[in-house]
Amino acid sequence: PVQDDASGSYIEGNGDTGTFTLANVRADLFSITQANAVTGNPASLDVKMSALYDAFIAGAGNSDMLDIGSYGVRLETTLPLADAPASSTDTAATVTTFQGVVAFASTPTNSISGTSGSDSITALSSGGTINGYGGADTITLGAGTDYVILDYSAGSATKAGAATVANFVDGTDKFVINGLTNGVSDLTVVAGDTAGDSLISIKASASASGAEEYLMHVTDVAYTLLSPLGIDYVTVADIV
Repeated sequence: PVQDDASGSYIEGNGDTGTFTLANVRADLFSITQANAVTGNPASLDVKMSALYDAFIAGAGNSDMLDIGSYGVRLETTLPLADAPASSTDTAATVTTFQGVVAFASTPTNSISGTSGSDSITALSSGGTINGYGGADTITLGAGTDYVILDYSAGSATKAGAATVANFVDGTDKFVINGLTNGVSDLTVVAGDTAGDSLISIKASASASGAEEYLMHVTDVAYTLLSPLGIDYVTVADIV
């Protein structure tokens, strides 16, 4: 189908704003798949971040503009996209904005951010930081060391509403504690759906709601290996 161009803007260090246009059909930055009623697959929007970066460099300036540091990236669309519901009682919300952080450093750091709905996130093979921002996300980790954010504001009142992480390697991958007053002491770790899985939650005494809030299902890792006193937890300050 005919594909619209994407317009963008950026703010330079001196405060000036620049604008640019990216020809989508040439760079193939975005692609849309149609929902399939037979297989049950939902419609999806794919954003190719590598192609987006290359097009930005070609269309807006050059790589010398980007000093070492972290840059916020925000994508907006007028398409009526909706997150998949977490359960039969969940109402899927329309999502028009996606945002995250891209870091440029002497040793590049990958960062993937989700939305407040039910996202499917796959880590890169080189490792990185993943923040699902709440919702019943499905997170699949890769090789290298991955840092999965456990955020104070991302808890769910139900187990079904918590995120699920797969391929977590005990002693290599890390959970990053964010916003909890007493750090790991505010967490509870118990057996998950099976004895070989784990479920991480915020204690009622530490949650915003005053009730236990569920953060993360961890598949194929026994809860005894994820004791809050273990080596699998770090703070945000440890990875900045």
